Amino acid sequence: MDKMFLTETEKRIIRVLAESDNHETGRDTFCIEKQDFNKTVETLQLKGLVQGLCETNESEYLACRLTSTGITYHLFNPRLRNPKTEEEIKADKAKAKRRELKLKAINWTVVVISAVISGSLGFLIGEFL
Repeated sequence: MDKMFLTETEKRIIRVLAESDNHETGRDTFCIEKQDFNKTVETLQLKGLVQGLCETNESEYLACRLTSTGITYHLFNPRLRNPKTEEEIKADKAKAKRRELKLKAINWTVVVISAVISGSLGFLIGEFL
């Protein structure tokens, strides 16, 4: 399952629902303003993660619950981390390349030092024997 971009409010709603016994709870549980709660539930419904419940005439949700997709998504991504952006992916690749070059330099240093030590030991053994 691919990761989705989630706002902090969306993450908060998913976490509270995931922790509740039946993955369902009322709006007052979230300590979120009514307007923000309604907008967030709408976007989570579009993403297929949450279903709004008890809609009133004013299009307000009194409760919501996780869908099976929402439960699966939370199990797959329990920390609800957003996917990496292209810039983050490029930065990670550049960091890995720098790390690889640094390791190669260290390896060559070890090879040169080993060669010097073994050459010196060979010379000393030859001189004293």
